[in-house]
Amino acid sequence: MAVNFRMNAYRKDNRRMIVRLSGDFDGNSAWELVHMLLEQSGKVDLVELDTRGLKTLVPFGRNVFLAQTGPVKRKAGRTHFVVSGPYADELGGEALPRAVCVSSEARMRTSSRKR
Repeated sequence: MAVNFRMNAYRKDNRRMIVRLSGDFDGNSAWELVHMLLEQSGKVDLVELDTRGLKTLVPFGRNVFLAQTGPVKRKAGRTHFVVSGPYADELGGEALPRAVCVSSEARMRTSSRKR
């Protein structure tokens, strides 16, 4: 695991869990995230992955994550995923079942329209 990688996960309630990622996302970080998702899949309705705190997304870490999400897809059941932040497209999409990706750029465009 990258020395500075952190994964702060907490439940808002019985239906929703928020996971904030920070630091450098490498291969070991990917395994840690996959195992946490496996543990929570099917237990909550919604898992929100926030990538705003990531400094870098190491290509190998991304590849490990994408290659190891098969069990998460099979176990997810009713769980939906929202991936937000600058690395939303790289870690969400086809990697997670029923995932919605909200990149920082899309969020900024949406907030500027409200003004």
